[in-house]
Amino acid sequence: MKHWMVILLLASMPAFAQKAPKPAPSVPVQLTTAERVALHSCESAKQELQKRWQEIVQQEQAILTEFSAEHPGHHLNPQSFAVEDDATKAAPAAPAKK
Repeated sequence: MKHWMVILLLASMPAFAQKAPKPAPSVPVQLTTAERVALHSCESAKQELQKRWQEIVQQEQAILTEFSAEHPGHHLNPQSFAVEDDATKAAPAAPAKK
């Protein structure tokens, strides 16, 4: 019986140890001027990076298009940028014979 009392006491301790919730403040929380300026700066930087990313993707596409036009029958491996024959890309694996 003593064991049950100890277990019950230990199990109930966290319930009694909890603090009462604080009442909600009457004034809503707002960002400080420094926080607003920092967030605005982050948003501006993200927009600039998105524009730069689009420019880089367009440059890459132009290079790949130019390569394809100058070297028919070849392509670039997108993972390693190694030049490969189109025949190796288009040829399916030969089925194994028994």
